Amino acid sequence: MKKATAIISLLLLMNAAFALAEAPLIFGAREPVGQAPTRDAFHCQPLNPYFNVHQASTGFDSEFADDIPLEFVGTAIHEVSLYVGEFYGDWIDPDGVVLNFYNSECLPSLDPDVTFYFPWADIEKELVYDSSWRVYLVTLILPEPLGIENEMSLGAFVDNDWGTAEPFCGVGITDYDDVYGACDGAVDALDWGYPRWTSSSYYTGLGLDLAYCLTTGSVATDDQNWGTLKSFYR
Repeated sequence: MKKATAIISLLLLMNAAFALAEAPLIFGAREPVGQAPTRDAFHCQPLNPYFNVHQASTGFDSEFADDIPLEFVGTAIHEVSLYVGEFYGDWIDPDGVVLNFYNSECLPSLDPDVTFYFPWADIEKELVYDSSWRVYLVTLILPEPLGIENEMSLGAFVDNDWGTAEPFCGVGITDYDDVYGACDGAVDALDWGYPRWTSSSYYTGLGLDLAYCLTTGSVATDDQNWGTLKSFYR
């Protein structure tokens, strides 16, 4: 019953969001279509079975962020894997993906403490869903290990140079009420009336998180064109 209520809430949210702006805040299938693969990692928050994509792009100046569970404090992050999707139009390669780290949680601070920029052409990616919309699993290799600190969050958004036109784009999220760590995910989506930051449970009724995996392993080397850190002033 709880899952059925969540699905109904999702459909209502999609319709309401479409009325508020040019694109829905959350987009996905009406029925489960499978489960995207996840990489070997010390922590994973699986993508929902509807392949839902949450608006998070430079075009709409939006972002989705989530806390990192406290049990991993002191662990070094070498890779972050997450999902990038586009919908309502043919796929266009974005310019890149922005990954932010915040030394705060529940809710994150307004400004990130560390920002990494990854050009799309240089990202390791795997197509995991291709229907009326497309979703990729992307692996973002950090230039050096990043230690998880107490009360830490990460956020992500897609850098698209076509603004608010179709196709719309964003990042994958977990299933409704599938929450990890101390709190549910936070959204920055002022176009839909949700200022930086707004708890996901505030507008959905049930919390959801960013779908991501954290991995230890090799880091990017100088001869790997991982994309130098790029500043974003939002």
